Order: sequence, then structure tokens, then C-alpha cells
Amino acid sequence: MSRLAVTLALVVVSSTAHAQMVKAQPGQVTVDGRAVPTLTTGGVTYVRLDALVGQGGLTREGTGLFLRTFPNATPIRTQGCVGEWLSNGAVRLQVSGVNFNDTAMRPAWTVSLNGQKVLKALGDDYRTTLATQLIFQDGTAVRTGDDDANANLDFYPRSVSTSLKVSAFRKGVESPTNRPTRLILPAVTVYGKAYPAVTVDLTCQR
Repeated sequence: MSRLAVTLALVVVSSTAHAQMVKAQPGQVTVDGRAVPTLTTGGVTYVRLDALVGQGGLTREGTGLFLRTFPNATPIRTQGCVGEWLSNGAVRLQVSGVNFNDTAMRPAWTVSLNGQKVLKALGDDYRTTLATQLIFQDGTAVRTGDDDANANLDFYPRSVSTSLKVSAFRKGVESPTNRPTRLILPAVTVYGKAYPAVTVDLTCQR
């Protein structure tokens, strides 16, 4: 078609290539951990293209929509909010939640992420060398590698994103009122090429 009608366009996600749009049944599929509404008719499931915008595979540029193949789906975008897919060209990530765990032994703030390695040559820098930071409301910061922090930042090149996390459990400091406000994944250099830091604003969600 010559024009893309964002509010009407559908993409087929099943193996059957044709169907009549009658008696369509609503449903949903999961794209990178987030529910996307669907319509099924004649054994074929359809997803609205505009529902995929922001899911990491589809971007809106001007009046057009552009579908990119996984895992290089996310364009270079290094600042955003909870729920948004971001990428510095080396990895892509999405903060999926920020939670306070009030346990008697060790109260802690945990930031949960989905992540994936985009650059195959990237080693285990984010796990072993580079310190990711959590910035808190009171201005203090915790870095992965500190005694009072814990992290799983193993980015793998998989077709399904990996569940990651960064936690802070400073003794006598963590409280439900002192929330983390930013997560900063530092810049990385691979074979002489620099990839910028990624900053997630933990106070907004999209």
C-alpha cells in the first residue's frame, strides 16, 4: 500500500498468510515482557503495528513506521524512562521495575531490567569491570562492586532478553522514602570504539 495508516495497519504474526476479518477474537501476545493486544480470525493472529511502537522492534520516524529485526531493533537512544527500550549500540536494556524489599535482615532497593548484548564482540565488562551506578533521592550513589551492592549484569546475545538486576542494601540507609532516581550504565570501549553511557530516569514510566 502507498500509505501506512497507523491506526488501521495490522501485521500477521502466525504462519497463515490470509484471512477474512470477520468475527475477530481479541487476545494478546507478549513482546519483550509486555502485553500487546491482538485480533484472531480464521486461525490468523494480527497485531496492530502502532501497538508495537516502543516495544523495541518498531519505531515512528516522521509519518512512517519502521520495523527493525531483532536484536538490533532498538535505535541508539541513551536516555529514557522505566519501561522504555534503550541502547548504546553495545547493549539494549529496559528497566522493568523498581522495588523496595523490606526484610528484617537486609532492606534493599532492587532495579529489575531486561537486557541483551547487541555487539557480539562485547565481553563481560558490565559484570566484571565497569561500575553501574544507582543514584538516590538524597544524592548518594551505590556502584556495582561495592560491598553493599549486588548485580547481575550478564548480557547475552539471545533471541529472548535476559533478566538482570541491580540492588542496594546499605546498612541503616535504605528506606522506602529514599528512592533510587537514576540508573547509569557506564560507557564502554570495544576494540577502540566508544559506546556511550545509558541513563534511565527511574522517576518516570512509559
